[in-house]
Amino acid sequence: MRLWLGLDPRWLGQLTTQGDRAAALIDYFKTCEQPRPDEKLQQSETWLALEVRQDRDGVQIGFRTYWIYARASVLAAALQASNTVLRDAAQFFQTLTQPGLQVAGQQPFHLAEETERWLAELAELDPQQGLSQSSLLRVAIAFLRADGWPYEPVDEGTLRTQCQGNNGRWVCYVRVREAAQQLLFYSIYPTAVPPEQRAAMSEFVTRANYGVFIGNFELDLNDGELRYKTSIDVEGSQLNANLVKRLVAINVGMMDEYWPGIERVLAGEQ
Repeated sequence: MRLWLGLDPRWLGQLTTQGDRAAALIDYFKTCEQPRPDEKLQQSETWLALEVRQDRDGVQIGFRTYWIYARASVLAAALQASNTVLRDAAQFFQTLTQPGLQVAGQQPFHLAEETERWLAELAELDPQQGLSQSSLLRVAIAFLRADGWPYEPVDEGTLRTQCQGNNGRWVCYVRVREAAQQLLFYSIYPTAVPPEQRAAMSEFVTRANYGVFIGNFELDLNDGELRYKTSIDVEGSQLNANLVKRLVAINVGMMDEYWPGIERVLAGEQ
């Protein structure tokens, strides 16, 4: 049986006292010939079980734990540190882990590469290259990942994703206004409204918006962009995944519901 471990992020600070480079950390473990119960680095509570594998009749079986998927968010929440800690952590995990693992019927899983990937992803989303990344953005990213939404960063406060509804497919944006503690979600209709249809579409969205409880349609009269917006202000409170989920569900539901009407207006039929 083989067990892959990752250091609990709360103990990264203690690691730096043992040595600044991965080689020094490896030497530390090699020289520990006798168990030292008082050493935090030798206590099971200091480590997170990431993956367990066992050979049975020539086939490797096993499982991955929650921690292998959640470590980026755990690290971001647990630490307030500079990018130096991120680099040291990446080197530490790269040195300690096996170069690859052949899972039955699958390509090798490279734990070191995966670790480096989520560390780099975390740093990329933070304009300061550290762990002060927007708390609202972290919550939004956690929701998108958990709910299976593929996304890509557009800038430091915006993510782009896509939605497939019953009536069409369109691009969505998550925008964070951290200073104002606001999160906005947009569904963008894929076709710009032509100038000759903008008056009719203005009437359509005005009628559609009347009586809507959450969110609204918006039409840019300059370029014809049509979108549905939902937003939330959490100043004095705290954003969570359930709030983001409701924000997204209502938004994409409204775009999908009014899609046929939008098409009729664009076709000059309504």
